Amino acid sequence: MYFPKEVMTHHLNVCLEIKNGKPLIIQLQGETLARRACLQLLKHTYELPSVPIGMELPVTYPIEIKNLGITKLKYQIDLRELERLNKNNHDYRVFDIQNPNGELKTGETQHIYTLFKPLEVKNYELDLPIKIEDIEGV
Repeated sequence: MYFPKEVMTHHLNVCLEIKNGKPLIIQLQGETLARRACLQLLKHTYELPSVPIGMELPVTYPIEIKNLGITKLKYQIDLRELERLNKNNHDYRVFDIQNPNGELKTGETQHIYTLFKPLEVKNYELDLPIKIEDIEGV
């Protein structure tokens, strides 16, 4: 395996000769890409099941995330829409996120835990943008 340390173009000449045949020179060329973080969500839309009104504790829903990138990544959920939704519901915490930021190693899977405690019988809709960035040096 080859693990390049810098972004550049690489060349490799390979000689292939089949028994009693002419040699064939194959020129391979590839380009090293910059380190990249890549976060995968199992689904992009989650439909939560109905929850009874007046429950003492909120229901917790895990959202699976996985780092498909080649570097460790850091994620942070933008909570402005969540805060706006809660404010528009009499400053009641209908939704909450237990772990709005964190880090994932390459290939690691984690869960974002969403707490849901409805105030009234209605459909709630919420978009949660997730910002990711590479963590260099790992």
